[in-house]
Amino acid sequence: MKGITLKKQSSMFSVYIAGPITAGDDALEQRNVKEALEVSIILVKRGLAVYLPHISWYADQVMKEYGKEPMNHDYLPQDKHWVSMCDAILRLSGKSKGADIEVQYAREHNVPVFAVSQSLSCEKPYSRIIRILYCLDAILYLAELRGHTVRRPNLSQGVFDDLSEWY
Repeated sequence: MKGITLKKQSSMFSVYIAGPITAGDDALEQRNVKEALEVSIILVKRGLAVYLPHISWYADQVMKEYGKEPMNHDYLPQDKHWVSMCDAILRLSGKSKGADIEVQYAREHNVPVFAVSQSLSCEKPYSRIIRILYCLDAILYLAELRGHTVRRPNLSQGVFDDLSEWY
């Protein structure tokens, strides 16, 4: 269909979560995927649409069960597509060539990037979540500036009430 241009038609602010997935160690990979899922839950509870490439890890597990090679190298073209479709990218901490490529692609396509800092010193058990909340606040602010409706945390109940079951 020549000459037709499709635009994003969504009232939800969308966030792509980039971060480490594969690590060569099943336990570490499971932790990476679990952390990304936890972050996606936080974003969804705030009214954001989330694209989570970490779900592909489960597809790779199915491939392994059938004796096939994981497809992790095949996902990058799709991931770039989704990065360009999202309103922002949240880069989780940790080494990841794929996430670094996604961030570079986002910047080349003027998609705002919010990186979770590892330099913030916070006491456990919430140190990781506190670093994520710094980015979450900036993402929510950008979404509001762009006219999207978001749900801010109810500080009178405590920022971590909806996260306490994880710790």
